[in-house]
Amino acid sequence: DGTDFNMIRHKLQDIAESRDEMAMGHEMIGQVEAVGTAVKSLAPGDLVTMTVRRGCGKCHPCLHNQSDMCRTGEYTERGIHKLDGYLARFSVDREQYIVRVPPELVGLAVLTEPLSICEKAIDQIRIIQSRLPWTCPHPDHTFTSDTWGVCLNALVVGAGPLGLLATALLRLNGVQTWTSDIVPEDSIKV
Repeated sequence: DGTDFNMIRHKLQDIAESRDEMAMGHEMIGQVEAVGTAVKSLAPGDLVTMTVRRGCGKCHPCLHNQSDMCRTGEYTERGIHKLDGYLARFSVDREQYIVRVPPELVGLAVLTEPLSICEKAIDQIRIIQSRLPWTCPHPDHTFTSDTWGVCLNALVVGAGPLGLLATALLRLNGVQTWTSDIVPEDSIKV
């Protein structure tokens, strides 16, 4: 992953003050080994992925499970910011941060974290553009409909995993989409 690679390459590990090391890795897929007695949605043997960010527990967004909009900046992130990541034999976390993976999606589950970034960005685009006074002239193409993107054009800058996932999501929503990147001539992206 580019995030992990650059954290190591540029010595960007953001380790908690009380520690001198941090396990890397913010994307994962794993199998549940055991659950606590209060856990309701998971069972041993389930395949899961885990979210990355943990809210500050103070601001309105974090108190409403919107830690990606944290207003205090006191959030933490597994493998990125103050919390151990998933490059470990075992990871323990609260049920709310664990997502069960349907068996038919196991081969794609590692894309959950980057896909969540793209989904959030597109949700924000839809929210912002729904407030603009101009819209598509077709009455069925509102920003809340399944065909919201039919009258729109988009340029995605970057053809890495995030760029390609964003391109796919935009195109699935009917947006006329172009993707651009600057790569060496011998790159497989050409």
